[in-house]
Amino acid sequence: LDPAGLSKESIGATVDFYSLCLILYELLTGKYAFGDRKVELTKEGRLHDLETPPDSPAVLRPEIPVVLARLCRKCLEVKPGDRVPSASELKEGLAPFLSPVHNYLKQLTSSCEATTRRYSRLQGLVDARIAGANDLLPEDLARDEDLAQLLVDWRQRNEGQPTRQSEKFEDIREAFRQIRHAALLGDPGAGKSTMLRRLALDIAESARSHAEGAVPVLVELGGWKEDGAIEDYIAEKVPELKGWLDLKHPRRPLVLLLDGLNEVPASKRNAKAELVNQLAKNLPSNVGLVVSCRQEDYVGEVVLDLDTITLEPLSPARVHAALGQWAEKDGLAPEIAEDLFWQLCGQQDLRELLTEWKARVRGEDAFWEASDEEIRKICGKWTTAMSAYRADSRSLLTLAANPFMLTMHYMVWWGERELPANRGDLVR
Repeated sequence: LDPAGLSKESIGATVDFYSLCLILYELLTGKYAFGDRKVELTKEGRLHDLETPPDSPAVLRPEIPVVLARLCRKCLEVKPGDRVPSASELKEGLAPFLSPVHNYLKQLTSSCEATTRRYSRLQGLVDARIAGANDLLPEDLARDEDLAQLLVDWRQRNEGQPTRQSEKFEDIREAFRQIRHAALLGDPGAGKSTMLRRLALDIAESARSHAEGAVPVLVELGGWKEDGAIEDYIAEKVPELKGWLDLKHPRRPLVLLLDGLNEVPASKRNAKAELVNQLAKNLPSNVGLVVSCRQEDYVGEVVLDLDTITLEPLSPARVHAALGQWAEKDGLAPEIAEDLFWQLCGQQDLRELLTEWKARVRGEDAFWEASDEEIRKICGKWTTAMSAYRADSRSLLTLAANPFMLTMHYMVWWGERELPANRGDLVR
């Protein structure tokens, strides 16, 4: 019961909201809102020890969406005037958590957390069209009729070929915040599928905290074998959103994450790519799109009319960081991850040199790009270890530049705490 009601203060709809959210609090946390607080009436007719609201449900269950926890807590304010003022506002606040989207996001989050547990930052190259490029000349050049005519002629020759700009991202997740529609490319094992699931996880976590946040729709294209609209296939693959998902008139912003265009049967790939192109052209402005494809298959008519994001191999420094991260997740000591990395490298002489390099120069990437002479100048020691490392075609560290192969190395090492001597033994 509401303290305001028991103490004969102003009674209204907010009294019912209070009682409703006491029940909601218990459903969310499994505990009473006021725990073991002793409740008794004072001489003034007030409820002793209920003059402060309970803690937010998120204090007990951090995974509860921030918006829902805030709404529940607001309805439990001591003063009726501080609570949600109307049933319509309470209904609006609860609506996102009563729709199929809430359960879908919860399931997607759980699934993606499991598959991206070993995700490490990936770098990549973005090739994007520059919207509106060359539309205008600076005022002083615009007055020059000859220059203006040259621009007209250039545009006519390059009609339909927009100006493009390339940019390298150290963390490719940043690129997706700037590009609305993109094709995600990479070699086999480069991390395309894992990257899409990491994006889905990022977007889903945000959507669970913000009622108007974008909803990720993750779909594998490998099963798209039948003829028909891609919109129907997407709807079929996310039955949890049946009756809610509408790509033409979305209820909330969406991000379509379509994984594996190269997995579509080769005989139908060109036609399916054209359907994806049509989808991209017709999507509303609040619907994003990322389509992954193996780079070697992204040719001819499969090339989409989208910006591209190409994943790059892991540098030795990123392999080093990934192993440290994985070892920490698995409860291993840092020195164990160090030993594994140098087993991969095969040049133990570089181990001490890297320690000295990092003490003098910030950034490990520069070490792996340095020549023997540059290492001598920084570390004060002559060595041919870096040249030997680069000349070693059998180095497992070179193979581990592929995220899938790095994972395989780790799995093999996990059982024996030792790596095979060469690549052949690794894949037997």
